[in-house]
Amino acid sequence: MHTRMPVILHVNDYDRWLSREATEHLPVDLLGPFEAETMRAELTGIRRRTCSWSRIAGEILRKD
Repeated sequence: MHTRMPVILHVNDYDRWLSREATEHLPVDLLGPFEAETMRAELTGIRRRTCSWSRIAGEILRKD
């Protein structure tokens, strides 16, 4: 792992991960592999007919 490695969390763990309370133990136990069976991917907010990554990036950047 490196400092920019993304973490995938279960919904139940969001609050614990984002908590700013000073605790004795950091939630490093959440840094393990996420179960592949529970993952799913879907396009949201992007027209499905868009198939070029450069066009997708352009659409995302223009949303502001």
